[in-house]
Amino acid sequence: MIFIKLLAFIFFYIILYVHGSIVTDWNRTWPYTTRIKVYIEYYADYWQVRKAFQEVEKYTCFKFQRVNKEIENEIGINVLWRKELCTIDYVGCKRGRYANYIYIGNNCYYNTPYVISLILQVLGLEDEHNRFDRDTYVDIKYDNIREDLKQYFEIDNINKTETYGLSYDYGSILHGEKNMYSKNRKDTIVAKYNYSSLYQQMIGQRRIVGFNDFKLVNLLYCNDTCPVETRNKTECLRNGYQNPNRCYECICPFPYTGSFCKSFHGNTGYYYCPDREVTATNQEKLLYFSRSYQCFTLITANNKNDTILVSVKVTWLSNRSPCSRGDNMFEVQYKKDHGVMGLCFCGAAPTTDIMSEGPNVMLIY
Repeated sequence: MIFIKLLAFIFFYIILYVHGSIVTDWNRTWPYTTRIKVYIEYYADYWQVRKAFQEVEKYTCFKFQRVNKEIENEIGINVLWRKELCTIDYVGCKRGRYANYIYIGNNCYYNTPYVISLILQVLGLEDEHNRFDRDTYVDIKYDNIREDLKQYFEIDNINKTETYGLSYDYGSILHGEKNMYSKNRKDTIVAKYNYSSLYQQMIGQRRIVGFNDFKLVNLLYCNDTCPVETRNKTECLRNGYQNPNRCYECICPFPYTGSFCKSFHGNTGYYYCPDREVTATNQEKLLYFSRSYQCFTLITANNKNDTILVSVKVTWLSNRSPCSRGDNMFEVQYKKDHGVMGLCFCGAAPTTDIMSEGPNVMLIY
C-alpha cells in the first residue's frame, strides 16, 4: 500500500539540466535516406530481435530492409550470434564501405528492449553516463574500475554530440549499471543529484526503452520527414514529438496518449485507485494505492508558478533490482521533462519528500 501526502507551494528556483546526446559528427551519422540494409544471421534470428527492429521503425523515421547474406563493401547492419556477447562494434555509422555489427548472445536475445538499445547505439546514441556534463549527476569511481576498461567512461566530445535540451535520464536503457566494469564489486557509477539513493537503485535497467532515447534519434534524423504544412498543425504536449510515420499525430511519453498527448492511460482498478485527476492545495491530502491494479493519478496545482510537494510512504512492493517502471512498483514523475523516467520505488523504500519542478506530478502504480 502507498500513502501520498500533497501540498502546493509557490516556489521560485533555478533548475540545472543535464542532457542526453547523439553523435552529430558527419563521419559517424547515417545518410539521410534513413533506409538501412540489415542481415540477421540464422542463429540470431529470434522473433525478439526482429521485434526490436520493428519498434525502432515504429518510433522513428528509419526503415530496415532485410537481406539474405552478410553485408560487405557497403554500409548496413549485420546481426550475428556470439554466445557470450551482447554488444556492438561501433557507435554511429561506419562511413565508407563498411557495415556495422551487432552481436547477440545468451544474455540478450530474448530481451527486445536490450536489442533496441544496441540498434540505437548503432544509430548514434551514446551511453547516458558519458554525457559531457555527467559529472553534475553521477560520480565515476575510477579506483573501482578495471584498468583496461576505463576508456568506456570517457566523457563525450561536446563538439561531436548534440543534446537538443533533453534531460539526463537515470532510467535510460543506455545508462551503465552501478557496478559496471568493477574490479572489486564496488560501485563504479554513483548518483549524486537529488534523491540520489533512489536513483542509484534505478541505473542500469534493461527492461524499458526510454522515450527520450527514441526522441533523440528523431530530432537528428526525422525533423524533415513530415511535410512543412503538418508541423504547425501538430502541437505535441507533454514533451511529445511528431510521429514521422503519421504526421498528424504525436508520439507521447508514458503514460500520455491521444493524438496530441492530452490524455493518459486509464485505471484498471476503478474502486482501488485514487481519482485520476487531483488538484493540489496548501492543505494536506492523502491518496491510497493498493492491490494489484494499474493506477494513474495526475496532480495539478492551481497556478502555473506553483510546485507540488509529494510525500511518499511505500510498503509491499517488489524488491527488483535495478528498480524501474513495471509491475508492482511505484513511479513519481515530478520533472518538467516528461520524457525521462520518474523516480521509481521498489521494495520497502523509506518515506521520501519530492518537490516537483513544475505545476504537475504524475503518479503511476
